Amino acid sequence: MENDHRKSKRTGMNVKIKLRTIQNEEITTDSNEEIEVDVVNISKEGMGFKTQKVLVFNGLYDTVIVLSNGERFSSIIKIIRMENDGEPETVYGCHFVGINGADQFKIDVFQILCEYGRI
Repeated sequence: MENDHRKSKRTGMNVKIKLRTIQNEEITTDSNEEIEVDVVNISKEGMGFKTQKVLVFNGLYDTVIVLSNGERFSSIIKIIRMENDGEPETVYGCHFVGINGADQFKIDVFQILCEYGRI
């Protein structure tokens, strides 16, 4: 049985967002470049996404998360997990850095709407 350390419930998503690099020791992209990623799930703590771009482990990125119900919020994310099984895209896990209660509430509402088939 796999040990799952996540504190919050994850909900599947299928949206594209853009990331901008900030304060990374090993910048692998132009810091002004926007990197488009495909979000696969979200929780109040963070999200999972995939991209063909190589991102920096522990790197910080600025983004605007757009939920399927139209809600949106800005956040800084920190890459905490990377997984690639030989596919063209790598799956990344990240934590939201300094997310406020109002934005976590937007995620709660999104998850409830998904749970009841409203989205």
